[in-house]
Formats: sequence, structure tokens, C-alpha cells
Amino acid sequence: MKIDRTRFLVLTGALSAAACVASCTVVNHPANPPTPPPAPPHAVGPATPGGAVVMHQPGTPGAAAEHPGPHSPIVFRMPALGPFPSPAPSPSACLDSGATTAPSCVVSCTSNPFMAQRCAVYASHFDPKVAAAAVACMNGLTGAAACDSMQAYNCGKNALTQACPDPTVDQLCQIASTPCKIAQNDCITMVSGLSSPGQDAVATCISQGCSAGLYSCIEGLSATSSASAVRR
Repeated sequence: MKIDRTRFLVLTGALSAAACVASCTVVNHPANPPTPPPAPPHAVGPATPGGAVVMHQPGTPGAAAEHPGPHSPIVFRMPALGPFPSPAPSPSACLDSGATTAPSCVVSCTSNPFMAQRCAVYASHFDPKVAAAAVACMNGLTGAAACDSMQAYNCGKNALTQACPDPTVDQLCQIASTPCKIAQNDCITMVSGLSSPGQDAVATCISQGCSAGLYSCIEGLSATSSASAVRR
């Protein structure tokens, strides 16, 4: 911001006057003092919420007090402080790979045995906390939803999105990015909540081409899938 010489002198003079209000000796001025140069109508713009100081020239509208005469002081006004913003809510905790006990699968549909089968897959191929979330979702399905295969898939997908990122799947997702046509971060979100058997089964699907996409590999998990190696 460019400040001209007149404004600079006004500002420095005002600050000096404010500093010595309590201790300076009063000096009588000559009877005919020189006429001071005219001051700009507003030395500084109006107060802002950011805490800027507002200065009013003597005799101008908005001044705190009127002091006639050429040596009237410049009045400083501090704006009132606004309320402090409320702290942002803490994000929900993700589901880590710590141990927990998942509820037993109780969802049942006589016309669609896939529902119970899918619940068993979640219990065996997801990390314990993620499995608990998926199984609880499945058990909560009632009426027509308890026979809806899409609802079963959604329970698994929603639980996986709550899993904490697993750094051990970075390499798997780097490999999956090309054949599965998926961004690495999206892959990490999908497979971080899988248990070791689940991740191994998905890795096998990726090695076979992953032609239908990565999530189809997860949807293709079955209760008979087994792992040849344990990564955790």
C-alpha cells in the first residue's frame, strides 16, 4: 500500500501524541500558530472485524468527541471484538484393524440364501471392526430389504469405506491401478478393511485381469476363499 508524505506525518504525529498523554508537559502555543495543512477527511477507513484501528479527524461525523481548535486530538476507536468461532467438529474415528467380536449373522431369507452367504463372507474376509459394522448392517435388514442382494452389497461397501487406511496395501494398489483402471487412493479405500484372506483373494482376482473392475473382485469373495500368506 502506498502512503503519501502527508498521511505518514499525520499517522506518526497521532501515535506520538497518544504515547505521551499521561506524561508529557503541557506547552503553551504561540498566540498565532501557523495554520496546519488540511488533513484528509478520513485517515484510515472504517473499522473492520479484523481489529483495525479507526481514526477520525476532529469535527468529522463519527468522532468520539468534538474538540474545537486547530490542536484537537485525533480519536482512536477500537472495534468491538466479535464472538469466537465455534471449533470444528472432530471427524469420526475410522475402523482400525484392532480385534473385536463381530455379532453372529442372523439375517435370513428363504427365497434368497445369498443374503446369509454374503454375511458370512463379511465375517470371514473383513477386519474384525469392519466385519462387525457390515454384519450389524446385514442383521438390521428387514422385510423386502432382507432379501435384496443389492442391500447386502451396500452393507459391505459402506463398512469398507469406514476402514482406516492400511499402508501395507500400497504395493497391491499400485499393481491394481492399470488392470482395474482405478486410482490408487480409491483402491486403498476399498481394500484396507479386508482381512489377510480377503486381500489375498482380491490379489488373485487382480492377477487374472480384473476385467470387471476392482470392486467386482470384492463382490466375488466367497466363504471358501483362502489365503496362502498372511501380511498382518
